[in-house]
Amino acid sequence: MYSIEGSDLDEGRMTVYAGGLTGPSLTRVLAIDPVTGAVIEQAGFGDFKPLAQWSSWNYPLHVGSILGLPSKLVWAAAAIGLALMPVTGVWMWLKRRPRGRRGVPARGKTSFPWGVVILAIFLGCLLPLAGASILAAWLFDRLIGSRLTAR
Repeated sequence: MYSIEGSDLDEGRMTVYAGGLTGPSLTRVLAIDPVTGAVIEQAGFGDFKPLAQWSSWNYPLHVGSILGLPSKLVWAAAAIGLALMPVTGVWMWLKRRPRGRRGVPARGKTSFPWGVVILAIFLGCLLPLAGASILAAWLFDRLIGSRLTAR
């Protein structure tokens, strides 16, 4: 069973990309003459360049269509496990911290190496959303963290 994923009209011919739902090895690319409907060229998965073959596995792996239901169950279990990690982390911290205290180690006298600071600034400029979250965490630590440590 094939599904048409996309098509375009280029240089007097219609190019149709069709692929199977269970993996990229069923993918076919057909160049069709729009006037007569004759197939001018065709290529299969084996005709693609190695990088195109490798990257064509992304979507089937992402949606779990390679092995059917078993792969979907594995991906669902992995997603649930990753989603529960913050919850279990807070739960473990609450169980192990000393009664009546935050359970955070005392701040040391050392500071971040300049290379780490420069790398964080560079990556914050390169990835603005990551930079905003780094800046928010730093401001939270400076403004609120210092007040909690002083108590």
